[in-house]
Amino acid sequence: RVRHTLALDIGGRRTGVAYVDTRTGVPVPLAPVHHRTIDELSAHILPLLHDRAIADLVIGLPLLPSGAEGAQAKTVRETVRCLQLPRSIAVH
Repeated sequence: RVRHTLALDIGGRRTGVAYVDTRTGVPVPLAPVHHRTIDELSAHILPLLHDRAIADLVIGLPLLPSGAEGAQAKTVRETVRCLQLPRSIAVH
């Protein structure tokens, strides 16, 4: 069964995006998304999820050197909550 995965490295103004098709297992970088708001990020990401039939979404979670979550990790978690992702997509 083919599962398509999209990976995001969420930043305050730019988000890195990569696509993985499990047939190849090779991540392919896509153009980064430049955004000022969560709504702008959502407007770019939600069509990608639909157009590429994404089943899994992998979100990079930046941790401090100690392994603890800092301010940026909390911002990423809040951004993901605000994206209003379809329930059919598994977030990792």
